[in-house]
Amino acid sequence: ALTQYRLAPDMFPLTKQVFVACDMAKNGMARISGLEAPKFDDSETTFEQLRARIQKTLEYLASIPANAVDGKEENEITFPV
Repeated sequence: ALTQYRLAPDMFPLTKQVFVACDMAKNGMARISGLEAPKFDDSETTFEQLRARIQKTLEYLASIPANAVDGKEENEITFPV
């Protein structure tokens, strides 16, 4: 039940907050680096599953070689809507 709690009425529940944070990190780095981001199912419902998703995201970010993002500070990055 705690994974569905919100800190404020107009916020996403905790699970959605984790989904968004992980997706922004992995998709943003994928766009910057030109690499393919992993796809996650968005089916996590427990704290253990959410921790595993965060760990998968961190592992993906660590796998991106520095030379894939070096020198791209001035590049324009777009996010499709």
